[in-house]
Amino acid sequence: MPRLGLLVALLTASAVAQPDTLRATLDLRQPLADGWLDPTADTVGLRGDRAPLSWGGTFEAADPDGDGLYTAAVPIAVEGDSLVVDLKIKVDGPGNPNDGWQEGENHRVVVRRGGTDLELAWGDRVAPAPGVVTGRVDTIEGVEGAGLAPRSGYVWLPPGYEDEPGRRYPVLYLHDGAGVFGTQPGAEWGLDEAATALIEAGEIEPLILVGVANTNRRTDEYTPTRRAWRRVMNRSGPPTGDGPLAPSTGPFATDAGEVVVIRETEGGLVAEIPGGVSPVTPRPDGTYHIEPDITVEVERDAQGVTATLIATRPPAGGLGDAYGRLLTDVVKPLIDARYRTLPDAAHTGLGGSSLGGLVTMHLGITRPDVFGRLIVASPSVWWDDKAILDAVAAATPPPGQRVWVDVGTEEGGSMVPDARRLAALLVETGWDEALVRYVEAEGAGHSERAWAERAPDMLRFLFPAE
Repeated sequence: MPRLGLLVALLTASAVAQPDTLRATLDLRQPLADGWLDPTADTVGLRGDRAPLSWGGTFEAADPDGDGLYTAAVPIAVEGDSLVVDLKIKVDGPGNPNDGWQEGENHRVVVRRGGTDLELAWGDRVAPAPGVVTGRVDTIEGVEGAGLAPRSGYVWLPPGYEDEPGRRYPVLYLHDGAGVFGTQPGAEWGLDEAATALIEAGEIEPLILVGVANTNRRTDEYTPTRRAWRRVMNRSGPPTGDGPLAPSTGPFATDAGEVVVIRETEGGLVAEIPGGVSPVTPRPDGTYHIEPDITVEVERDAQGVTATLIATRPPAGGLGDAYGRLLTDVVKPLIDARYRTLPDAAHTGLGGSSLGGLVTMHLGITRPDVFGRLIVASPSVWWDDKAILDAVAAATPPPGQRVWVDVGTEEGGSMVPDARRLAALLVETGWDEALVRYVEAEGAGHSERAWAERAPDMLRFLFPAE
């Protein structure tokens, strides 16, 4: 069977979950008035934690009349009466304030069976719940190196650190450091609280936690390879349906067997992709947009029937090794000098989620001399045609390295089979099966809320009490 790319078909209509649509109206009139939103070049839409939304790509909204009110119909399958979704507005484009992210906490929306209407303005803010830090956290400003932008570091010290001046501690380094500590539900991992409870209960060994903040180049820094993605997909079956857009519908496939199915709905064309469906949105330049950041050019035959789709994504990523050097050559020596650490690889962990899980796995196999314990949570295995799988298969298994791999069953797309494959591949390649823990969290999505629920088990596995 060929390896599947991002445009994987759900080959039959029965394979697509019947969605309960989130009908979103996004008010971007203020950014238009402020002059920084360019509707001809920027992509406006939503990001969130339930498929087909994701934090890694923008589900595009449309503004056909140019009034600054964008609309999107997001097909979210609801099991039961309702489902809670965390989301934000995102404006993709160069030079946008806050890298195009809506500021403030995530908006929490209840999507009910049968559909839900949402009106959200760019300036809307969620009143943040007070974040409570358990224990002592030191902030280190201006950490920089490896040619990357400066950032903050956050160092949490375990209970009893000041009382035992002769004791040294293992260290767990964590990406996306601003979301590591605290007890603000749904926004942070709350690792300080989890670690405190487990240490005091004698379930884990006392350890130091170090959160390393991200920057607006998070995607580049958390990916080990530079992705240059292009797919030529030729029609592989007849058009479907009998509506006015029927000539554009039907299945399209690459020579490698990757397939996407275009079909017509009352709202226009949609593409069947992993996790559900994505609108096919026309652009002023004659191209189309599907899924987060995929541009599609269309070639038609003499009868006007779509014959070929040429799908591309802009080059991105590839600074994972530079980010790794920041950790190994700048951050770790700084922490080892300031705090009483056990600096060897056997006592040094690295962890993160999503792209943070991807770069953790990459650095775990390229720098096993530094990192001997890994948290690979909800890893973005899909990046660059799943190149991380080839890297793992070619790696020499480091003796004694502990690896936690997990995923939520509601993360959508290929996340679950990808995580399964990664965990299985580690064992097949020679990692000690007893030191690889794979967890599928039933009903869990792709969010801090989900990772916080699994954090205690991560710590129990990586840092068990002696």
